[in-house]
Amino acid sequence: MRYNTEAAVDTLPEGQYDAVVKVATDKVSKAGNEMIEVILTCYAENGIKRDVFDHLLATDDFQWKVRHFCESAGLDYKRGELNASECISRNVRVWLERKNEPGYGDKNKVRDYLPRATEVRVSDAPPDEASEDQDIPF
Repeated sequence: MRYNTEAAVDTLPEGQYDAVVKVATDKVSKAGNEMIEVILTCYAENGIKRDVFDHLLATDDFQWKVRHFCESAGLDYKRGELNASECISRNVRVWLERKNEPGYGDKNKVRDYLPRATEVRVSDAPPDEASEDQDIPF
């Protein structure tokens, strides 16, 4: 019997992946903000796929992520409106990271949505929320 030992891993390694929006649901966050909850099926080159949850929030602080999602999915960000039904079955490219969630273990998180068919340099990445030294040039 032959089997793929990588299939037993619950998360994908950090990196860039093609993905499809499997589920999208209009919701309201705990803080009362409009959002879209998405479930993305992310595909690794070795044939492994994993579902990853993400939230697109309608707040000023997260407009960069909504804009990047629209650009990756081929949707018109400048329209100023996005509905969950428009997101379903859209192909996107994501930058996944791996985070340890207390009580849940390692989970993949969407760091950003990327233009499809392009590679992003680390210097093009969105700022790391945990970093306080973003002005240091090295």
